[in-house]
Amino acid sequence: MAVWTVFVEFLQSVLFTATQVCGGNLGLGIIAAGLTLRLALFPLTYRMARESRQRAELMKKLQPEIARLRTRHKDDPGALMTAQAELFRRRGVKLFDGRSLFGGVVQMPFALGMYTVVRRALSVASPGRFLWIPNIARPDAILAVGVSLLTYAVVSLSAQAGPQMSRALVLLPALVTLVALTKFSAGLGLYWGASSVVGVVQGIMLRRER
Repeated sequence: MAVWTVFVEFLQSVLFTATQVCGGNLGLGIIAAGLTLRLALFPLTYRMARESRQRAELMKKLQPEIARLRTRHKDDPGALMTAQAELFRRRGVKLFDGRSLFGGVVQMPFALGMYTVVRRALSVASPGRFLWIPNIARPDAILAVGVSLLTYAVVSLSAQAGPQMSRALVLLPALVTLVALTKFSAGLGLYWGASSVVGVVQGIMLRRER
């Protein structure tokens, strides 16, 4: 718990510094802090997304061979699993993507920490008005819709998105975001949106590489 406390205090100092740089505007400070942290993680998340895309493309190329193996071993599931494992080994496909898991684990403390820090800041400060939002300590419907659209764009541009990915799986994160931000404060929505903007840029960069 002591490590977590120190980590949260660090994120709190980041938000405080960002707010002061932005002239004491907490809304701008939240956006600036969110962008700063997301950009700091960008080299890691971009590399993980690129590797995930390469793995998805390799798996797509292997589908004809996998289909032939399924036909050949349709009556022997054990032999099918062994043959698929050998195919993946020869082609360098890892069944367990430890690097992607590590990337997700690294990002999680930052998201949870900023959630804690922003809520704390909104509870002790006088948030006031930001752009069209009368009070960033309360939910805002327009912001919720905007961030949901950004989430949809992030998922659509992700390495895994493609013809094989159903529309429902693409829409689900956006719907979850919309429901969540109708309950959460607009301040949390601003942080969520700032992080999603970097996600959109990352997705565009990955698409241009292709």
